[in-house]
Amino acid sequence: MKRFFLTTISAFIALFAAAQTTDVQIATLQHGDETKIFTGVNAFVDAYNAAADSLDIITLSSGVFNVPGGISKQICVYGAGHTADTIAGIKPTIINSTIHLHHRDGVDENGYNVKALIKVDNSHFEGLYISGEFRLLENTTEIKNVVFNKCLLTGKLSLESNTSNISVVNCIVKGGIRGKNNNHGNLYVTNSVFSHIGKDANGSDIDGTVCIDHCMFAGWNVDCNISNSIISGYNINCAGSTLENNIFVGNIPSGATQNKENWSNVPLTAIFEEGTYEKDDWSNDYILRYPNKYLGTDGTQVGIHGGLYPFGRIPSIPRIIESKIDTETSVDGKLKVSIKAQAQTK
Repeated sequence: MKRFFLTTISAFIALFAAAQTTDVQIATLQHGDETKIFTGVNAFVDAYNAAADSLDIITLSSGVFNVPGGISKQICVYGAGHTADTIAGIKPTIINSTIHLHHRDGVDENGYNVKALIKVDNSHFEGLYISGEFRLLENTTEIKNVVFNKCLLTGKLSLESNTSNISVVNCIVKGGIRGKNNNHGNLYVTNSVFSHIGKDANGSDIDGTVCIDHCMFAGWNVDCNISNSIISGYNINCAGSTLENNIFVGNIPSGATQNKENWSNVPLTAIFEEGTYEKDDWSNDYILRYPNKYLGTDGTQVGIHGGLYPFGRIPSIPRIIESKIDTETSVDGKLKVSIKAQAQTK
């Protein structure tokens, strides 16, 4: 069971330095009932290095963080959000480089070297602004059950390994979702905004079961099941896809299987309320002009605000909203740190 900080947490940290500023990055590492606190631009790196190999929880404050050289543990990483929360006065959590996720070789209890012994399966990433890509590196063993929730990637989500049950929820992926010649079972993208999904620049492809629901994107070139979404691009060619209750700014691809109703050649000005959509503006609100006209297969409005996971940029899990670090250490060389975290419902 995942546990979070619901009240003020106080801890004493032994530090060699005699003083510390109060405006610093904070990373908390939760391992069972034990909590450790790290500070500074390398706080994420230090917390990750101290984490066990199985599902410890790292919570990051606002601020800019260096990233570990590679993530090769089951880990849950929660940030304060990828967009500033002006109501709560919380700035985003920014990861300043590409993240690499991969299994790790290890030595088993019999002393044998085993490929991909340490798995990254069941990892979870939420509330992060990632300045770069997120790469699931090629592995001999598929990567399973990884969740991306309320994250923003300035680059692509690159699926370079066989995968199964990868979920992308309430995310913005500027560089698109790209694959190599691997199999991706149950790749599920919902209530998210991305540029496109399909082949990478080298011509490799996504093969497997790909489901896109209640999304906003420009196009695709991979066979997939698309429902309740808005496709803003033109000249799309992917005849093997299944389409249900989608709005197309251009034509519906010929040869695609159409189940139920799809709408074609609908101008963007007829889809969104004025002022809620501008091309290439990733801060758009994407508010439908006629939400009761374009209904999805589930009876809710088409687009990112319908379905089971209506789009939101602010994490609902507790976020670090306030921290206080004493400017001087105690006589025994310890520094008092007080952290307050709070859950946001909207």
